[in-house]
Amino acid sequence: MDRTAELRFFTEAAAALAAGRQSVIEVVGEAGTGKTSLLAAAMAGIARPGLRIRTGCAAELERDIPFQVFLHAFGQGPQGADDERYWDNATVRAAGAPLSVEQFLLCRRARRRIAARADTGLVLVLDDLQWADRMSQDLISHLVRYPVAAPLLLVLAYRPEPAVRWEAGPEVRRLRLGAPAPLPLAKLTARQLEIAQLAGTGATTRLIARQLSVSPRTVDAHLARIYRLLGVPSRAGLAAVVAHG
Repeated sequence: MDRTAELRFFTEAAAALAAGRQSVIEVVGEAGTGKTSLLAAAMAGIARPGLRIRTGCAAELERDIPFQVFLHAFGQGPQGADDERYWDNATVRAAGAPLSVEQFLLCRRARRRIAARADTGLVLVLDDLQWADRMSQDLISHLVRYPVAAPLLLVLAYRPEPAVRWEAGPEVRRLRLGAPAPLPLAKLTARQLEIAQLAGTGATTRLIARQLSVSPRTVDAHLARIYRLLGVPSRAGLAAVVAHG
């Protein structure tokens, strides 16, 4: 897949870090559209000495833990122990409290912490944000509403679900990824899929015919259509398609 245009979003934003300002890219796409692979390629393309890249991934089983995606991002780098203590403390202070001035101040302090980490350039990649906890989403909203005066590129990746709560500001660039290509086997009817899966495991025409209570000629006719639909010349090619779904 040619992702030149998509990768240009990131190279242009990374170049703008020299101006010492914050910028935000949202990457939105359903499961299977390649968000995570695009982010990996983009980060490899913009990496340079002095540019810090931190990546955090939200997790469905951790969505009740405040600030969990930021702890994941900042708890793995060279300054991991110090950052872990900071985010652990913020997590404890935010847990169980209703929306309040205290939570707003926690976001303010976290914003200053992130700005301090961006002194020579920071790319903060937050993935799978459809599973982000409430405080992580509040902090993202805070960063968008109150941009840091530092070279920070904030990359927010998520599925287009209503659980994502922040509002995009005028400085946010949104990159929408298309629907995933249909799997090859999705082209087949239920009976064709049944025959393809049996043939893909090495079953002979006669064995398939006995198992499905049809004639061997019917099986061969189905296989001929299956080969044409999948663009494979033989059972070996069919086996490879079946193995990869």
